[in-house]
Amino acid sequence: MRQSLKEYTKALGKWGWAVIMGVLVAATGGFLNVAEATPISEWVMPAWGWFTLAMLGLAIAPFLAFHRMRVAHDELLAQRPSVSVVSNPEDNYVRLRVKNLGGYGRFWATGHIAEHESGTPWPIQWRNTYEEAQESPKGSTRWLNIASLEQPGMGTGESVPYIRFHTAQQPHRKEGIMEGMLSRNEFKLPSELRGRPTYTIRVEINSEPPLEVKYSTNWVLAHSPDCISLVPGPDTTEPQIGVAS
Repeated sequence: MRQSLKEYTKALGKWGWAVIMGVLVAATGGFLNVAEATPISEWVMPAWGWFTLAMLGLAIAPFLAFHRMRVAHDELLAQRPSVSVVSNPEDNYVRLRVKNLGGYGRFWATGHIAEHESGTPWPIQWRNTYEEAQESPKGSTRWLNIASLEQPGMGTGESVPYIRFHTAQQPHRKEGIMEGMLSRNEFKLPSELRGRPTYTIRVEINSEPPLEVKYSTNWVLAHSPDCISLVPGPDTTEPQIGVAS
């Protein structure tokens, strides 16, 4: 209670206290008028005028406090990160371009393929790094590597073009090799899912400081033997915005 009173006093500021003093004067004038202790107050203003002035003051004082708090909150919002996200295909890669419109933030993203019900969300890889999180100053742009269309060849174990999904570096265990010596940063769909022409990918982007409006959007990945694309889902329009609190 004491801390709340302290913050409220600070929020009122000098103008708020001036209003409160005006309320006290108006209330005193109205009381004296009613009590007929100072007849001159009737000449300055009738009793109802004093009480009306007091009521107006009581309404203005909390409004001034609210206004100051709102301005402070808006200034805080301006310092938090917010993102604009658009599709950014390049050759046989499909990426999402993430631009930070707000203040500095540390971002990470996850993806989940709707058709792969038993699959768990994976940490999406940022371009030019295998790290899960990416720092982003205001106005900077980063790219999320979603997937690429790969051609079959020696060592791939594939006989037809296939989709490779890119992940942040994850621990990979293999029998007979010490844990932590190997890592993986990609995966392929199970064979039972490879015949589909399209896949719906749920992309979520989080940040620190946290986003007030969490970025969580469906993207449709379409492919053929010689091309791949990524477009917003039917319930989505580009660009997508996530604004932080």
